Amino acid sequence: MKKRRFLSNQRQWIFCIAIGLVLSTTVYAETNVKPNYPYSTGTPRSCAVPSATRRTQKPLPMKPTVFSQLQKAGQFFKRGSQKRQSACYISAQIAQQQLVDKAAFFIDLRDRQAFQRYRIPGSLNMAAHTLKTKAFLKSKPLILFNEGHSYQTLEKLCVNLRETGFSQVAILEGGLNQWQKQIGNLQGNLLAVRHLDNMTAAQFWQERDYEHWLVVNIYSFDDKQPVSSGALKLLFSDNAEKWLNQLAAAVAKQTQITGVSPYLLIVSARGDNYPRVKATLRETNFTNVFYLQGGIQAYQQFIREQAAMLAIRANQ
Repeated sequence: MKKRRFLSNQRQWIFCIAIGLVLSTTVYAETNVKPNYPYSTGTPRSCAVPSATRRTQKPLPMKPTVFSQLQKAGQFFKRGSQKRQSACYISAQIAQQQLVDKAAFFIDLRDRQAFQRYRIPGSLNMAAHTLKTKAFLKSKPLILFNEGHSYQTLEKLCVNLRETGFSQVAILEGGLNQWQKQIGNLQGNLLAVRHLDNMTAAQFWQERDYEHWLVVNIYSFDDKQPVSSGALKLLFSDNAEKWLNQLAAAVAKQTQITGVSPYLLIVSARGDNYPRVKATLRETNFTNVFYLQGGIQAYQQFIREQAAMLAIRANQ
């Protein structure tokens, strides 16, 4: 049957080529010019380029993009008003005691490669969709976590598991980042742990609607990068004490407004001066501090790419 179908298709294409040659010869003989007949009505319908293919060859109309809209409004880092599901969270200190007493399962939801680099000793590595199928865990205390900066997925999973019969589910407040600072014992490649506080553009884009973020732009005098109205512009200079006092005042102000201590996202034009900031913050009480990988330029490039993808899909 397959051989007969193949022969049938082969005969159809041979017929199409033959028709095309005849039409080409006829047009050339009558007009003595090179023909232009890609979609000639004389070409059999089965040989013509499909209409869907022709549509994609048309230039895409220029429309305002997500990037240009955000750029015009200066709102690249404007945070939303979404609140965290506070009932889902557990502190690192309480979680540690449960781990020591073997009273809970620690579930690391990162991918396997990240888990192999570094992890909490005694933790288990599971994907979210796999966890849902483990019926024997429904009656067990579960503590979910990742790096500590992304909560959209964790909160949805926490609520979903509770609704489907998992009676004791919690999220580790601050994730691995907070665990390392308060508890300290991570297992694995300690050199890789240095990048635990990095946050990619895609990760922040997913989390940007939470109100607990405070974006701090550590600009320098020679920066020509425009500053978003959603970011705190804080010149980072050699006067570390002055800078820390300004940062502490901003944190206190947002805490008073939102009722929760903010997570800090440190950004700069290209992300090339983070080590100095890390050294300054190392001996302070600031917690949940993250650094935007690649800086503002990488974040803007990510938004451009997302806007282009949306434009292409809208015109397909």
